[in-house]
Amino acid sequence: MDVLIFKTSVASQQDAGRVQLMLSAMKDIKQYLETQGVKNFYNGYINGKTIQVPAKDSILMQPVGVTYGPYLDASSFSLAKILGVRAQPDTVTVRHILVGLTVSDPQSKQAIPIRDTATAYKLADSIQKAIAGGASFDTLLQKYSTDEGSIANGGKYEKVTAGRMVPEFNDFIFGHPVGTRGIVKTEFGTHYIEILSQTGSSPAYKIAYLTQPIEASNETEATATNEAGVFASKSQNQKEFDANVAALRASGKVKAIASDIAPSAAQIPGLGTSRSFVRNIYNAKVGEVLSPERVGDNYVVAIVTEINEKGTQSAAKARLAVEPLLRNNKKAEVITKKIGAISTLEAVAGKLGKSIETADSVRMMNTSSPILASEPEVVGAAFNPANKGKVVTTALEGNNGVYVIRVDNVSATATGDANVAEQRKARYEQQKMRGAYPQQALMDAATIKDNRGKVY
Repeated sequence: MDVLIFKTSVASQQDAGRVQLMLSAMKDIKQYLETQGVKNFYNGYINGKTIQVPAKDSILMQPVGVTYGPYLDASSFSLAKILGVRAQPDTVTVRHILVGLTVSDPQSKQAIPIRDTATAYKLADSIQKAIAGGASFDTLLQKYSTDEGSIANGGKYEKVTAGRMVPEFNDFIFGHPVGTRGIVKTEFGTHYIEILSQTGSSPAYKIAYLTQPIEASNETEATATNEAGVFASKSQNQKEFDANVAALRASGKVKAIASDIAPSAAQIPGLGTSRSFVRNIYNAKVGEVLSPERVGDNYVVAIVTEINEKGTQSAAKARLAVEPLLRNNKKAEVITKKIGAISTLEAVAGKLGKSIETADSVRMMNTSSPILASEPEVVGAAFNPANKGKVVTTALEGNNGVYVIRVDNVSATATGDANVAEQRKARYEQQKMRGAYPQQALMDAATIKDNRGKVY
């Protein structure tokens, strides 16, 4: 099936202006973003090298307090405002004791409140004073910390990168030097923190982002609908369809192809989801141009180019899969002929202008060498006892090329806990389970027709 897409999600100057006007209200950034539905504002510093956003270089060039944008981010307009810049370590190792507000119920996994914020802060303050007076950190960790993820590691988080922790925790450990001890309140409770070590240093930024989806205006919708209708009215067959597509190439419209669409499918490759569109395809004949229909954010005009009937695949369709294999086979014949008689790897490398590569630690199953990862014939030849210590005198045609190999050594890997009897039993059970559920064999033998696509 060939399709021509008339987009409705087009960025306009009006859209950009609307997003830009929103910026004027950005005084209390966090509060304003929450009013705009932004719930994931990270109010902390992140090293510039780890920031991954569109227009990153342009954003980071702006002075503090200046907004960059609007810029396109996928199907949205975005604004980015630099709130602060500072130099900070690339990684930090810390240890902490979390005086939490809740604990997890071991059975239901639900959070159970155990103390309020004021009580948590008071206890954390007592812990800090006790450690300053010589008390054991490890003892207090085991007694009071509710952070189960770090207790087994002595309360440590090692080589933490910026942005990994909640903002308050992040800014304390990246904003103070090694040796600093202090108390930090977060949404989880109150932390007693010690900064153990830091590595590297680079600029870090606190940035606020405001993103608004691009929504088509009524004018854009009307334009797309009209263009699709005009195209469909002028395209009554495949010849007219292709000619009209060619005439529209200058405006950026191209023909797409959606193939192998099943009767009960809902997803159309490259377009989106629409059951009605699929049903209309199956109600049409080969060469029939369908009426314009909206799929996702686009209006689509389609023509049915092929109906795959049950039975032997057509030669034209099979050619798409077979032709690349035959082409590679012909290339392999040419390369093999050029190699000629094989005596040494060095001689072959000289003829082809290639270098010799080494594949080490090759295994019969799950090949660990990237060179031979998808070459079972080559791996099989390498494990042939007759080839050990020799150059294989036959060029091997693989999936990715022609190989000439020398097997330097073959050895067995000792597995101390291997249990041959248990492995044999496990494989037997696997095969038995496969035989117990012969769905595919039953489906192949059945004459039942699947009519779900007609009613769903």
